[in-house]
Amino acid sequence: MKPVDPSLLETLTAALAAQPENLALRLHVVELLITTDRLDDALKTLRTSTSETETDLTYRRQLLVLLRRTGSAAEALIRAEAWLADTDDAVMRCELARALLARGDRQGAVDQYQAALAADPAVRDPQFDDLSDVYGGSGTDLSPDDFADEFESDDEDDDDEDEDEEEFRAPVQAENQTDGELDDMQEWETELVTFADVAGLA
Repeated sequence: MKPVDPSLLETLTAALAAQPENLALRLHVVELLITTDRLDDALKTLRTSTSETETDLTYRRQLLVLLRRTGSAAEALIRAEAWLADTDDAVMRCELARALLARGDRQGAVDQYQAALAADPAVRDPQFDDLSDVYGGSGTDLSPDDFADEFESDDEDDDDEDEDEEEFRAPVQAENQTDGELDDMQEWETELVTFADVAGLA
């Protein structure tokens, strides 16, 4: 937040009251209010402009920014869609993308951002570039099928690891047994089930 001379702001506000149709002056006052972090006052000042100024592109852009920054993303969304139907503007489309993002529609936000970027590369925003890497453009949402090959490869690696583990475990177990213990184990396995036991089941 940058310091602004209060007397200057007061003088400009009084001048604006006397010349409400002066859009350049209104936008200048709004910028000063934004600079001092008085966003609500800036929005109020912009809203009280005359109906003739509402078709101005700079006015529309600034109003969309202030609506979003003051938590009125729903109104920003409605206004942006209506104004874009009248005039296609990359900056307003970016604001539409930000309003959609604020409302939780990430895919819609990325679609609008990419359309804006195609129209004017100067509107590039790293925040949306990162989202585009994840969501892609329209119709390119990532799905589980995109990762199927990777999952199959992981399963094959796991099977190979299991086989290696079994091959490793057997000789280790044998090495840990003495010759006498191995003989006893073999004799126990032989005597575990005898012919008499089997015959007794008949």
